[in-house]
Amino acid sequence: MRRALLPVLLLLASPALADPAAVARGLRLAQANCSPCHAVGPEGDSPNAFAPRFRDLGAREPGRSMDEIFAKALLLGHPDMPRFGMREPERADLLAYLETIKQTGAAGPAGR
Repeated sequence: MRRALLPVLLLLASPALADPAAVARGLRLAQANCSPCHAVGPEGDSPNAFAPRFRDLGAREPGRSMDEIFAKALLLGHPDMPRFGMREPERADLLAYLETIKQTGAAGPAGR
């Protein structure tokens, strides 16, 4: 029985199955609010050397959920990071987007 559930659980956890509208809204939020400092896409370095690339967030803290990593990042930030408040639907959209670009391997040079 457990083996039969594994494929279903893997499909449910797949970022490819994220709601495309939520992912698109999350990308727009990242571009509008985060891109002046962070690399918010699947390529490129962050404009601010102290701001990690969004695609590397999962690799920076293996074993933690993107939700935990994102909450910690908002709480601690970096020296130039403005205070950023968002409502739950916006947070969910941004997390949906982050899940689609996250890398699980080692972060690149300096994790930027």
